[in-house]
Amino acid sequence: MSSDLKEYIEKANLPDPNLTAAGIINDEILKGYYYNYLRKNGIILIDLSEALNNDLYRKEIHEITSELGFNKDLLYKATAGFYIKVPDNIRSSIPIYACFIIRSKEQKI
Repeated sequence: MSSDLKEYIEKANLPDPNLTAAGIINDEILKGYYYNYLRKNGIILIDLSEALNNDLYRKEIHEITSELGFNKDLLYKATAGFYIKVPDNIRSSIPIYACFIIRSKEQKI
């Protein structure tokens, strides 16, 4: 286990994964430590609506959605989400987990 991951587990007061098969974790506390860890290590993690109001991030998001053939207008209808960017010179010693909704019955991307 990397020292960064060990420190993260200790600060978040999580059970040692080598000793525990299951545990109860407060989701909000875990998210707070996780997000703070990512930000502290140079990874950009901001609310999607905030990113879309920032000229630089909005341009990047529009370029990515265009390259992938997604309808960028759907981004502005999103009620929740994050913009995560790992700058080229940054490497994280812990995985970055994210959940993505690709499509719903009502809307296709």
